[in-house]
Amino acid sequence: MKTGHLDNCPGKNLDQEVKGFFESPRWEEGATSDGTDFVNVSGILTYQGRPAEAVLQFVMYKDKSGFRPYLFTINGVPQPLYVTAFTLAQMCE
Repeated sequence: MKTGHLDNCPGKNLDQEVKGFFESPRWEEGATSDGTDFVNVSGILTYQGRPAEAVLQFVMYKDKSGFRPYLFTINGVPQPLYVTAFTLAQMCE
């Protein structure tokens, strides 16, 4: 997944986006009880002028052809879709 690209950012792979946006990023992978593979990327970012712990979760397509963002939290609080989309756009810059 690190070398894959999100649809909104064909010029950078996911690892490049994460390293340019998160401080001290950490990657974890796993699978849900129904067999859906996922990757969590966590790290520190600046939110409302202060450091905050963020987690971006990506899920793999069943056919393993790609992945998509699934969940974004800041300090444990799930963020709405528009905040996730805005953050992903910022990561691509």
